[in-house]
Parts: sequence; structure tokens; C-alpha cells
Amino acid sequence: MPHYVRCVSGTFHNLVGMLYQGRKHGLAVQFLKQGCALGVKAQNMHHIGGMSEDGGWKQLREQLYHRWELLGVCYLKIGDRKVGVGSLAL
Repeated sequence: MPHYVRCVSGTFHNLVGMLYQGRKHGLAVQFLKQGCALGVKAQNMHHIGGMSEDGGWKQLREQLYHRWELLGVCYLKIGDRKVGVGSLAL
């Protein structure tokens, strides 16, 4: 189950990349919120399960903070500065 959640989180992140490049920042926010939450959930499930860290898990661990940062940037780009700055502070 943790692998599935990690993969879904990655799929959201890939979709966000396309939306961001297409300047669809408002839509990207919706997928980023879900993708970031799923990434954290996957990490927690992985940690609790005591599973080994292969390439996919290492990639998630290294990239998760970039996803939160991108969420803050998207909020700023749609004009929601209060939420955007709060997201960057995480």
C-alpha cells in the first residue's frame, strides 16, 4: 500500500509540472495539495512499516520539500500571498 500512495503522489507531481508550465497555477494548487499530503502519508506508512529505502523512496524524501515550496509559489502566483508565504515557511 505505501508504494501505491507514493506512486499516486508522484503522478500528481508530474501533472503539476505540466500545469505549472502551462501557467495554470490555480489548478496546480489543487493537485499539489493532494500530492504533498499523499507524499507525507506515504513516507509515514513507509517509516512505520520499516521498509528498505530504494530509489523511489529516496527520491520522494529528497523532493518532498520542493513540492511544498512549489505549492507556496503557486499560491503566490494566483495572488494568495498569506497562504503562499505560510506554505514557503514549512
